[in-house]
Amino acid sequence: MEYCVNHPEKEAYEFCHYCGKPFCKECLTEEGEYNVCNNRECREKAEAEKTHKPAGPVLLPEEVECPSCKSKISLDDKERALKKVHCPECEAYIDYSVNPPSFEEPKKYIPATWSFNQGDLFIIKSLFDDAEIDYYTTGENFLSVDPLIQPARFWVLESQLELAEEILKGSNLNVTGVSFREDVSD
Repeated sequence: MEYCVNHPEKEAYEFCHYCGKPFCKECLTEEGEYNVCNNRECREKAEAEKTHKPAGPVLLPEEVECPSCKSKISLDDKERALKKVHCPECEAYIDYSVNPPSFEEPKKYIPATWSFNQGDLFIIKSLFDDAEIDYYTTGENFLSVDPLIQPARFWVLESQLELAEEILKGSNLNVTGVSFREDVSD
């Protein structure tokens, strides 16, 4: 569910035809067959369109072809308005607001480490955040419900794996929650 950019407590009625942001009825003005927000740039575009109708449709068609893998992608109204599409086949992100469309290859994440210890999770996150490593975790919530069954796993951007391994090499993580360090006394 989308909410109005100006009134976060109100459900969005429609997207602005020009900026693609969601707005409630109060924040939109009907301009011919389109709704336009009160943003100065959008209002100027609406006025310019009244005097000169651009060639071709302003919205994307209901189906487009991915420039990367050539698969057909069916679009919903939001994607047609925003002109930003995610291809489910090749995972590329495509921006149709520019000509020719630009696309970003999907990021490849690979496993870097894992742990059963909640304390380790916080340490690893802190280390990765400080080093600005692009990562995500899986199994973290499951770990708090049923520990020692399935570890939490850290996935890092492939190009940052060596940096992540170097950072983790210097840390003393307790993978099972039990320390095996000999220099610690009871």
